[in-house]
Amino acid sequence: MDSTVPIFSRVNESGAVFISLERALSNSSRFAAQVRPEDIKDEFDRFKIWAGNIAAHRKGRRSLEYRLRDAALLKDEVHNLLRALHDSLQTSIVQEKRRPWDELSDSGSDSDSDAEPSDDAEAQGDTELKQLLGSIKTTITCLFRLSMSIRDPAPNDQSRSIITVDKSHFEEYDMQHAKAKYPGCAGYLVERLGRANSGRRQYLSYREEHHQKLAKDADLIGLEAPRTEHTSNSTEATSMPTAELNIDDALSQTSYAASENAAIRVPPLPKEAHEKEHYECPICFMIVSIHTAAGWKQHVYRDLHSYCCTFEDCTTADRLYDSRRAWFTHELEAHRTSWQCIEGCDKTFSLERDFDHHVQTSHPNLSQQGMLSALKRTAAKRASLSDEAQCPLCDQRMTLRLLQRHVARHQEQLALFALPLNPEAIEDDAQVEEQEVYARGRQDKELSDVSDTLDANESASEEQVPVGGSSPEALQNSNQELDAIALELRNHLAPECRKFKDSPPLGQRECDYLREKLSGWVVSKVIPKLNAVETFGDTYLNLRRKELITETRLLTETMDSVLLAEPKEDDDVKETAEEWFRKMEDKSL
Repeated sequence: MDSTVPIFSRVNESGAVFISLERALSNSSRFAAQVRPEDIKDEFDRFKIWAGNIAAHRKGRRSLEYRLRDAALLKDEVHNLLRALHDSLQTSIVQEKRRPWDELSDSGSDSDSDAEPSDDAEAQGDTELKQLLGSIKTTITCLFRLSMSIRDPAPNDQSRSIITVDKSHFEEYDMQHAKAKYPGCAGYLVERLGRANSGRRQYLSYREEHHQKLAKDADLIGLEAPRTEHTSNSTEATSMPTAELNIDDALSQTSYAASENAAIRVPPLPKEAHEKEHYECPICFMIVSIHTAAGWKQHVYRDLHSYCCTFEDCTTADRLYDSRRAWFTHELEAHRTSWQCIEGCDKTFSLERDFDHHVQTSHPNLSQQGMLSALKRTAAKRASLSDEAQCPLCDQRMTLRLLQRHVARHQEQLALFALPLNPEAIEDDAQVEEQEVYARGRQDKELSDVSDTLDANESASEEQVPVGGSSPEALQNSNQELDAIALELRNHLAPECRKFKDSPPLGQRECDYLREKLSGWVVSKVIPKLNAVETFGDTYLNLRRKELITETRLLTETMDSVLLAEPKEDDDVKETAEEWFRKMEDKSL
């Protein structure tokens, strides 16, 4: 195969050899006993999925050839893989033009050539034909992996903004759904959430139709030469068609999903995920390699770009975020940051422009551009995650740390409404809310128990009166008990809490689980021991005890300040957390 052969020609030639090999195996019981024709057909189907997904079989501006016109290294790698695939397919042993190497050591004559292969050889998979099948599988897998790096990921807001379409016929129903789902939501946010879902519907429709254009004639690979298609302009591949929507269906979906307190679940993990290493996502039509429910859930939310800013005066209000972390970081930095003026003034501003105006009018000597920028950096104070705030959709109050997940779930529910309705993926919203409240209540109670106990202990230390008759030995024993508590607190618990803050687990559930475990350690190992120490009203012992209570309080605040991480693809995070905590407990006294 010449190096100047275009990609679509290599794809079509490989397809023709696939067909030829499958037919040859069907006519040879000798080799079909080693590799079934169905095995070759399965690999051919994989090859066609790869080619159709990335338009490797096409000519023109939609083709892989055109896409890689400025990427010489990637183009060479595609050529090398297609050449290797063709060489593996075009084997002469099935046509019996030569003997397989696994039969060359046999002493039999030509009459033995029609004999069935031994059971041992078949079981070990050490025949030449079986190894060629393995090579074919490996090469196609490499093509899939390469396509994942060639294809752009789900576009962000900037790339979506260049696709202009009329979304007005969707917005009315998506706004109705958002309003019915969250009646207390402000009007500006209802409109924003409705526009976001309308954009998601249109984008998903565009992805599907664009995929159909790319995959056109993929079933004909190996049967006929590709046809050249002429496009009207270079942007045809990125123009978004107007999706059709049955208005009555949309209205009924809105009514069902809102008035019936319906909570929509993420679509189940595709069955291909259990059978194949790589498969085509039915939502974004990209090649993915996701095999856990947690990973799939994260991918769906990323496809939908499920999150938008909830603040009214946001300058990037229509931008959609593909992760909780990106969205909440934006809100913390852009809208939950205050600016405190210099010492002696001490005025605080919630908007950066108000702070700028204040400095320019009240402190003109600091308003030069370089000085103002430095002043803003030092004056900026981001809100603490232990601060309370109100949910903009349902008006519940909670800490910012809990609000991140709470509001994210609201937005995820709205984003899932943009997917085709699947009645089996809907459950009672009241049950979901009850489960979330229970889980959130457990975690809040754990931390509040720690705080309440610390408050009680601190008050007891301050109010305790001297008790007569305490011996020097008793005071010394209490001091030693405080030494032991301090050693455990400072040498074991404090380093682990700092490590937890500096390098929190990647998984959200793992993060919550470890926080609960650390809090539990405070409750079970530190607080009871502090309660049990008798200070006899001794001033020194009271001060030591109060100092340890303060240190413990600071540690709980450290744990509470950890920003939740994104969910990771590992579904078994509890076991990982258990192992991590077991190691930590082994260090304790």
